[in-house]
Amino acid sequence: MLELHRFRFVREALMLRDYLVSAGIPCRLDSLDGQIRLVILRADDFKQAEAALADFLDHPNSDRFREASWQSGVILPEGAFAQAERNYWRHIVHISGRWTLVMMLLCAGVFLFERANPEAVIRALLFASSWSQLALQPYRLLTPVLLHFSWLHLLFNMLWWWELGRRLEMTQGGGRLLGVTLLTAIVSNVAQFSWAGPGFGGLSGVVMGLAGYMAAYRWYDPAQTFGMSRSLIMVMLVFMGLGMLGWLDAVFGATANAAHLGGFLSGMIFGGAWALLDRRRYNG
Repeated sequence: MLELHRFRFVREALMLRDYLVSAGIPCRLDSLDGQIRLVILRADDFKQAEAALADFLDHPNSDRFREASWQSGVILPEGAFAQAERNYWRHIVHISGRWTLVMMLLCAGVFLFERANPEAVIRALLFASSWSQLALQPYRLLTPVLLHFSWLHLLFNMLWWWELGRRLEMTQGGGRLLGVTLLTAIVSNVAQFSWAGPGFGGLSGVVMGLAGYMAAYRWYDPAQTFGMSRSLIMVMLVFMGLGMLGWLDAVFGATANAAHLGGFLSGMIFGGAWALLDRRRYNG
């Protein structure tokens, strides 16, 4: 028996195993050190299996591998589903980024406390009622981003924060994500307070700030795609436009349109400025 490869995900291991079996190469799967190991049973088949592995790693979504997997009908190894679940959640954490997850946990924790004692939590975290109060309690420049007023409001913002925040953190680091978050939070919160007063909350202004940052940074540095298509930014702009037209109020309640616009515009300014600074630094 010769070990051919170790996989993190059961689905990939099964697909290659089924292909090898269909090609007349006896093999089996077992678990070792938290990974799925594919073992070739006959030494004479190893070179052919290596060639198939190289092809699979280059073209894992090829139709011939998928068809072999569908036609096999071989039973999963014992514990494979539990292993797949563990690997799945490890993968989610791995692609999320530390600070992206920290913000999600903070918002979720605040929301749970808010459900238990809404008056106290909202009073503690809401934007200042006046500029003079803000001078005495400057932390209120930031704390409204932690407030969410319904499950739908929280889930919607967490989805977009995870989608955009993790991409920025993975490509430019946690420090850059924190910097953009803090700056766009301040601008979006001040914009919303100036427009409609202190009765607002949510992370959507920062989310729009991330979208603006990425759009502007890509404009100056097209090579930095953040691993996403331009259509994702367009979707964010469409949502912002729908909010300004008042069409989202029935779903999410009163929409903080000034925060969205302030966050997006400030994100664009910061994105353009950082792109130019990065270019100057890298080019010496």
